[in-house]
Amino acid sequence: METNKKILSFDTPNGNIFLDLDEYKKQDWEIKNNTKMENKTPLGEKKIEDSEILKNVMKELRYSGLQFGKELGYSSTASIHHVLKGTNNRKMSDDMVNRIIKVFPEVNYWYLKKGRLPIILEDKLAQNQTNILFGKEKPITADYSQETFNTLKNIEAILLRIEDSLNKKSDQ
Repeated sequence: METNKKILSFDTPNGNIFLDLDEYKKQDWEIKNNTKMENKTPLGEKKIEDSEILKNVMKELRYSGLQFGKELGYSSTASIHHVLKGTNNRKMSDDMVNRIIKVFPEVNYWYLKKGRLPIILEDKLAQNQTNILFGKEKPITADYSQETFNTLKNIEAILLRIEDSLNKKSDQ
């Protein structure tokens, strides 16, 4: 029995869905890359060249090299093309990574730096990443999910149980 598995639970109109996060990342990687996970770490991380990382990001965002360079504010797209072609073993600079994240906050910083999936983050994760990397630029919306509501609704009962437990231990 594995105890370190990360299981996500989603409430849906048709009932709960349980998702093994590591298995999902593995399958997602295999589908996107039409390959198997044999040479990758359990988190779907693969040591890939910056040229491949940049190609994958541009593919996900549906940009050509020219469009991508212009969108990032480069006067010349030579930097983008050097990375894409691997010219002189060219890597993405920190400036390029920062430009990508500022213009496309949904792109995963860790994918750009280490090839860690996913390539594109969901809205809340992208907002958290932006807040961490660049400070709070957009207001954070409150989380009104059912799970948060249930936790808050039951917090008084949970605190009372904890208090009772502590009182019993101190009486012994």
